[in-house]
Amino acid sequence: MEDKPSKQGTAAILYPLLLSLILAGGYYLGTLHTNKTQVEYISNQNGLIKLNRVLNEIELKYVDSTSPDQLVETSIPGILQNLDPHSSYIPAKNLSSMDEPLKGSFGGVGIRFMILRDTLMVTSVIESGPSERAGILAGDRIIAINDSSIANTGIKNSDVLDKLKGQIGTKVRITVYRKINNETMSFEIMRGRVPIKSVESAQMISSDVGYLKLVRFSEPTASEFAAATDKLLEKGMNKLILDLRDNGGGYLQPAVDIADQFLKDGSMIVYTEGRYNGRMNHFSSNRGKLKDKTLIVLINENSASASEIVAGAIQDNDRGLIMGRQSFGKGLVQEPIPLSDGSAIRLTVARYYTPSGRCIQRPYGKGIDYDADYLDRYKNGALYSLDSSKLENLEQFETRGGRIVYGGGGIFPDRFIPLDTTGVSSYLSDLSYSPAFSEFAFGYVDENRKALSAFQDAESFDRLFMVSNALFDDFVSFAKESHEIQPTAYGLSASKERIKTRIKAQIAGNLWGNEGMYTVFNRTDRELNQALQAIESINN
Repeated sequence: MEDKPSKQGTAAILYPLLLSLILAGGYYLGTLHTNKTQVEYISNQNGLIKLNRVLNEIELKYVDSTSPDQLVETSIPGILQNLDPHSSYIPAKNLSSMDEPLKGSFGGVGIRFMILRDTLMVTSVIESGPSERAGILAGDRIIAINDSSIANTGIKNSDVLDKLKGQIGTKVRITVYRKINNETMSFEIMRGRVPIKSVESAQMISSDVGYLKLVRFSEPTASEFAAATDKLLEKGMNKLILDLRDNGGGYLQPAVDIADQFLKDGSMIVYTEGRYNGRMNHFSSNRGKLKDKTLIVLINENSASASEIVAGAIQDNDRGLIMGRQSFGKGLVQEPIPLSDGSAIRLTVARYYTPSGRCIQRPYGKGIDYDADYLDRYKNGALYSLDSSKLENLEQFETRGGRIVYGGGGIFPDRFIPLDTTGVSSYLSDLSYSPAFSEFAFGYVDENRKALSAFQDAESFDRLFMVSNALFDDFVSFAKESHEIQPTAYGLSASKERIKTRIKAQIAGNLWGNEGMYTVFNRTDRELNQALQAIESINN
């Protein structure tokens, strides 16, 4: 009998706290409209009281013991997931790592690594980062961190990150074995800001055509984009292919800033509209440096959110050509709301609309399997051909110049490019979902670093280095022995050239980072090559 008052006391404190967490979103939005009372933001106080009662009864009377904290942690996601596909709850322990890609950096030592045969290998060192300044080199084996041995201990990637990441300005001691010198060396490294770059590649792919691969929209994205395009302009860029394929989006403001670079002063870029915060318009300024440059934007089924804002603004203002496949259709605006214990919710508060009035968000709700969209597109052939009859059933909108564009979710390209399935096989898929390529390439570079130093840059490597049949056979054997990926006659025949390209690109990536990898991939990228042909046919 003495336990009940204790549980009652716990529940009496805990569940009102849960109630206040649930109301936090309403309070946050309520502060935007001080002329309305908080009661107007709560549709059903009785329902919230009922929820509090249910949780209280579970804690007091459920047949097995329950964890009050766990009940709270599981209740909040259950509430949010019934609102829409993108409102979410982030526990305190996960918030920092989930925010890092959006913030564009983290505190660490500035290396890329892999664990190969239970050994922690430095695959590359980030330029001008803490490790490069300390003297760490690609190929170093890290055998101890803070004088604690990690060699042959079964260490995992998450363990490495826990040990090497940390607050900027703190120190970590690393001991490495340097194979090339056959010696063990120790370094004390001051943790610094390690960038998570948005621009993975910015290069000239013809005499006047620049190529820029953008993979996310984070806080530093707009400044990264500006710096990268400035360098391309110095190299003579007069036309640009902006690659937003597989870019899942991020923050709104960088998308607005990038679209602003291409549009005339006063052009609508995007507007958001929600039930409580009304409509907010975003227009271009006169700051853009790329207003007179010919533009093609590449998108695909994984281009989402901020990517769709940029593509929609370019399309609706008749500013450039959109090529690829229908984008994902993520047009819900999430507001981050911090909670008292360090966790947070991301609550949908508005929708994105393109300048012509198209809602970017594709349908969701009862009877719709939102997560099966890609599979549905695969089954109905939408990834391989454009069915114009289906477009006729969609709501139509007009661009600034009077062209017809289509609603229904996502951005429909001006020119459709089918998914390239040349050389695809189940064998290639098995290889791609394993670390075989990256491990084999690192091993090759590690054994041939001196010979590979003869290549001055990625361009010369791409021109002169060939993946021989012998090297291809070595890779097939490596994948079979190290990862139990059995080759098939069809896979070896159909996918041989794709596999060779992937091996070469991974080697280039080890030597020159993402820029090296894209230099190799771009040569055989059919979608990019179609965009290149299209942009070269356009006269300025």
